[in-house]
Parts: sequence; structure tokens; C-alpha cells
Amino acid sequence: MEGVEVKKILIISMSDISRDPRVKRQVNTLNEHYMVDTLDYGGYASAHRNYVFYEGYDKKLMKRAAYLKTHQYDKYRNTTFRYTDPHTEYDLIIANDNDSLPIAFDLKSEAKIIHDAHEFSPEQQSDDLKWKFFMQGYRKWVCKKYLNRCDKVLTVSDGVADLYKKAYGISPEVITSASEYCELSPTKIGMRSDKIRIIHHGISNPPRKIEKLIEMMGYINSRYSLTLMLVDRAPKYTEKLKKMAWDSSNSHNISFRNPVPADIIAESTNEYDIGMFIAQPSNMNLKYTLPNKFFEFVQARLMIATGPSPEMEKLIKQYDMGIVSKDFTPKTMAENLNSLSADDIYKYKLNTDTAAKVLNSTENMKRLTNIVKELIGE
Repeated sequence: MEGVEVKKILIISMSDISRDPRVKRQVNTLNEHYMVDTLDYGGYASAHRNYVFYEGYDKKLMKRAAYLKTHQYDKYRNTTFRYTDPHTEYDLIIANDNDSLPIAFDLKSEAKIIHDAHEFSPEQQSDDLKWKFFMQGYRKWVCKKYLNRCDKVLTVSDGVADLYKKAYGISPEVITSASEYCELSPTKIGMRSDKIRIIHHGISNPPRKIEKLIEMMGYINSRYSLTLMLVDRAPKYTEKLKKMAWDSSNSHNISFRNPVPADIIAESTNEYDIGMFIAQPSNMNLKYTLPNKFFEFVQARLMIATGPSPEMEKLIKQYDMGIVSKDFTPKTMAENLNSLSADDIYKYKLNTDTAAKVLNSTENMKRLTNIVKELIGE
């Protein structure tokens, strides 16, 4: 309506939003109703205006490490995160992940604050001793100082929400990382029941324990093949995986393929039969993980195979979409898969097709829009 001022929103993310599906959905959804600016590491083109973090931080690592260990947390963040100041009064700021939260309050003025915590930040990499030694105290400080001052806190799963409630007395709203609905159908197994295709995709880094999938191929029967579609964030680890695959007794059934953009993962993996993610619970976030890839498996209409991760297990059993191994060992998962027939696998794929109509981003984004309306109006 002419003369009506459009409400302004700033979305902050310590990522390149164009490669961050969860934050990208926030921008694209809210941009339909509000004037959305972004502050990130890439400058997301779909926003109204883009502001960026820049590499002007203090590169003296010892100095920043000293700030962390002496609990000079404001000095740490002021020498670590430099950004273009929008110099704009916002009605709402959405701060994604822990590091964005102090910046949101720096820019707050009269704005409402939504913190999308994603995961449980005080335990983000608690299986890494160096991270625990330097970063854990800072993450806890941010939570203690800011969480109760937020107008709304969001997170990705019920398990993570419970961790925040127990630690900080808040009740986050769960908005999963469900991906967009894709108009696909399960591919039939039919005459190729002697070749069942497994896919795992995602970031290549050691905490994911991707080598367990390669180990599994040493116990599995020859009708199964495994494809790893990895975003190479740790080249030495990726090379280790490739060498492991080449040396495997089942090497002819293990392959690697290049990653594809996030918005076409489901379409690109629809040809496979099983989406697999065995999340060793080496920290609390991995224990309660409900990742993007899980919902991308759903939209690709794949049977899903996981270890006993409670958040994924709950949905797999609710929709009867696949199998949940009783433990995280490669041998147990192989035994479970060896017991399946082609008909069993196709039945799970059909059930995932039903679930895909529910487990997508549509309802999540309606809820996000309603939350924003409650805070700042139309």
C-alpha cells in the first residue's frame, strides 16, 4: 500500500548464505513480506541489501587465544569479527548461530531479536580438546549473557531444545532444517535387485567418522554399492577416505562423486536407493543431530539408514522410512542391510514418498513468518 513503511529485517549469519540452506530459506521467505538485509561472508544476492564480514580481523592468533583464556571475551570478539555497519534502524534482527548473537545486540537499538541457535553451541565441537580448551568458555559466556534477552530462540531438534532448557532455562521453538518439497517419485529397483545403491553426502571432516561407512562395505554383501558425495573441507581427511576405499576388499563397489549445489541435491540423488548417515555421538550435537541431509534423503525418496540417533530414529519409525541400527558399528549396519530384500527397500522408499509431502520446509516457513508477525506485525 502506498505510503506504508515496510518493516526492515537484518539476518546475520557466520556463513555464505548462498551455500547455507537454512539461512537462505529465512531470507527468501521473509523477503516476500519485509525488506530483508543480510550480513554474512558472501553477500547474498537475493537480499535487499548485503553487508559482509571482512578479513580485517587481528591475525595475531596468540593474542586472541590469550583473550579467550583470560576471559576477555569482548576483546576477543572485537578483534575477531569485523563487518560493514549497516547504519540502519531495524525492526527485527535474526542472529544465526552463537557468534552472531553479540553482533545482533550491538546493532539492536529498538529491534526485536530472534536467535536461531541451530545447534547447542556450548558443545559444538566438545570432542575436540583444542576447541574445548579455548572456545567452550566463550560460547557459554555468550549464551549466559544474551539468550534470556532474546525475544525468541529457535533450534533444529527437540533434543537440542531440551539441552538449552536444562542449561539456560529457556524454551526454544523447534524449526527443523527440512528442505523444500521436490516433485519426485521413488526410483524402482526392479531388475537390478543385485545392485542396491547407497549414497552419503555432506561435509568431509573427521568428526563425521565417514570412514565407518567404508568399513561397513567390508561386511556387506556384493549387491550393495556406496557413493560418497563430499564437500571437501578437510583435504587430508578426504585423501585418507579415498585411500581407505581403494584398499578395501569391496573397493569396486565404492565410488566418489563431486558435490552439487544444495538446491538440487534431492534431484541429483533420486537415482539411489538408500541414504545413509551414521552419526557417531562424539558430542551432544551429533547425539541429537537432525541434519539437512536427512531431509534431503526424504525429498530424494530414498530409504534411510542410520544409527540409533534419537531425533532421526523418531521420524524414521514414525513414517516407517527405513532402518535404525541398534548401535553405531559398521558390522551391525551391514548385517541389517544384508537381511533386506529389494522389496523391503522399495517399500521403505514408497513410505518416504508419503513422508516427503509432510517433512518439507513449507510448514516451517509458515511458522517462521507467524513468529515474525507476532514480534513486529505485518
